[in-house]
Amino acid sequence: MDYNSLIKTEDTDVCFNDWEEYRNNLTDYVMDSIESYYTREYLKRTGKKRLVRKYGMKEIVEELGEKPSLAIWGAGGCNDIDICRLAKYFKLILIDHNLEKIVYAKKRYNLSDDECICVDLKFWDISNDDYLMMEAMIKDEVTGEELGNYIEDMIAKMPRYDYSTMPHFDFSVAVGLVSQLNSRLAALLHINKYQYDMTKYLYNMNFDAVDKFLNAIVGITNKMFVLGYEDRILETEGKVAGNDILENRITSMIESENIKNFMDKELVWNFISEKSYIMQINSYELI
Repeated sequence: MDYNSLIKTEDTDVCFNDWEEYRNNLTDYVMDSIESYYTREYLKRTGKKRLVRKYGMKEIVEELGEKPSLAIWGAGGCNDIDICRLAKYFKLILIDHNLEKIVYAKKRYNLSDDECICVDLKFWDISNDDYLMMEAMIKDEVTGEELGNYIEDMIAKMPRYDYSTMPHFDFSVAVGLVSQLNSRLAALLHINKYQYDMTKYLYNMNFDAVDKFLNAIVGITNKMFVLGYEDRILETEGKVAGNDILENRITSMIESENIKNFMDKELVWNFISEKSYIMQINSYELI
């Protein structure tokens, strides 16, 4: 399998019907967590101990006088989240490196430009040309050091953004994104049975990807964000490898009092017939 064939395997549109339950559960969680955020803010602002009336997103939007903005990071085809439901209460921003895919998702859900915009923030910007070059190097069996040097140079040349100068979102959602940031390279190494040990370079690459992602989502989100990742495999209860970097960074941010975790939940994602993930979903308020 070559790189272009690998990209085609990333298309999950065929899973849309199979993911209906997970899609509804994840969308429910996003709505519930944002309602919880506004409820706590309302009680804090009014000094009340409890709600005396219904205070869901309909009432929240009426009180605000406009829809808050909600960015969905790594949105892809939006097969795992119902943007039609969300568009009733939020101005949506779909973020993905594949603009064609999110524009298609927007059209499939029949959303207008006023309801939803599509952007690529390029916070982790590896181009198709970079992947094709790395594929060629792997097939040519260059040494691990040579390939590693190319990776390090590629990352070093990525732009650094001042997110304080950019338009901000009220809320952000990123579920199942982090595991995908470097999955293409890992797949190319595996498919081509690359003989050199790239563990060190992949770890550093994942560390940089998580760092840039968290800097972006925290730097450009005003109120809170929902973060989810594949924690365990349901069939075996085995832990999914590679989450330590993200978990350690989040822990550090909590200890530094940059964010506060106020809500969490586990959801089962029947990813394919042979494998289901237990997704760890957390909501973080920015302090």
